[in-house]
Amino acid sequence: MELITIILVAFVLVLSIILRSADILRFYAFGSDTFGNLLYSKWLGDSSFNLYKVGRIVYPPFLPKLLYHLQRRLSLRLLHLIPKIFDLLTSLAVFLFTLWLSGSEFIAFLALLFYTFSPVNVISAWGISTRNIGSFFLMFTLFTSYVAIANTNVRYIMPLLAIVSGTLMMLTSRIAYKSYYIIVVATVILWPIKIQFSMFLLIAVLSSILCLLITKRGFIDQLKEQIFLINYFKNRRKEKGKKESMWKQITVKFDIFKFDLWWIAGVLAFIYSVSTHSLNDFNLFLSTWLFTIIALSFLWPWGEGERHIMLGTAPASILAASYLSEQPLIIIPFLAVETFIIARRSLLLLKGKDLVSVDRHLLKFFNTMKETMGESLILCLPPVYSFTVAYLTEKKVLFGDGASQEGIHFQSKVIDSTKTEKDMEELVEKYSVTHLFVDKNHFPLSISSNKWEPVLHEENFIVLRRKDGKKF
Repeated sequence: MELITIILVAFVLVLSIILRSADILRFYAFGSDTFGNLLYSKWLGDSSFNLYKVGRIVYPPFLPKLLYHLQRRLSLRLLHLIPKIFDLLTSLAVFLFTLWLSGSEFIAFLALLFYTFSPVNVISAWGISTRNIGSFFLMFTLFTSYVAIANTNVRYIMPLLAIVSGTLMMLTSRIAYKSYYIIVVATVILWPIKIQFSMFLLIAVLSSILCLLITKRGFIDQLKEQIFLINYFKNRRKEKGKKESMWKQITVKFDIFKFDLWWIAGVLAFIYSVSTHSLNDFNLFLSTWLFTIIALSFLWPWGEGERHIMLGTAPASILAASYLSEQPLIIIPFLAVETFIIARRSLLLLKGKDLVSVDRHLLKFFNTMKETMGESLILCLPPVYSFTVAYLTEKKVLFGDGASQEGIHFQSKVIDSTKTEKDMEELVEKYSVTHLFVDKNHFPLSISSNKWEPVLHEENFIVLRRKDGKKF
């Protein structure tokens, strides 16, 4: 490999970490997913969740267990580096895999560049979530599976690595392993004449068996929970869809694809390969992966659409690099648009426009809540702050966990009840809420001063206490 290539790759990887670290450069902690995972890790240690409704928790254990062991050694801010490191590893793997496939350092560098500067990858690395970690294990499982098929010299080590990576993926991210199963099935069904592709199915089966053994059949409960979540949110989307115009529903479906534009070049690369009869096994494999993810992103546009399209950025980047390597001028506008999206989202982040961003002032505010408030039941308005308040104040919060059927139902009940003043008052009375935590910038309803009195205040955040002194 040329020295200049090594220098450029190192520069891009360093820049990758910097772009993905905007959250910890500005905040102490960021994102509701961050505090959800921290709560799960705390639950592993002392079985406490600080949420009103906690059911039979079924959640992939890899990240919570990793956080549980690292929390004692690292600060919360440093823990935010975990997904960023995994995304850096993904970028490096994309480069090495493309270099192995194409034999061209230029094409490999383009693939690295496209993946690293994909907005969905940058944005997903903010906070602590399973997205980038699950994406790495999915990508590494599929890459090593393909290498095992194409290179007989590594027929033992690559399948072994694929099985280990596949198992870790199933222990990490429900969206990742759901997508993985569908990609494997699509590959085997669409290309039955390519008998070597059955290796994907074999690795998937062995990874699943190993995951079952590790979790003592707990993985089956995860699959059942995933089916429940799909059906539950599908029904809620249907209810929401009835209130939206057809045009609104269609635009929402397509809007998710702006976070990664390289899928366009990936699709064009596939069309070009078919039209010129140059479609090889390599393009076949990546195209099946990409088109499956595009279909999944279109089918799950609310909440999960962006997470699905992220899982297709690796094949899209490699296909785009192969297709555009001879048309470098087309690359510039694509990179310009994606750089603009990243810059715009980063600016909003640095200005504190995102919900659930904890700076040192808000952290001090939460510490004051923890020290001065006695036994209490807090309703967060809006409810998106529930995990954050529960973790940082160690007080009971009126919300449900996100990893059980009981918790999901209760979450929806709380969220729906905070949309009107009447429903919110009924919720408060039914569960004997003692305090309200309110973000005045993001909660439009009025709160009666006859029933509530302010006790703590920090910028746009306020804690209100019941005037009647009712206990929880």
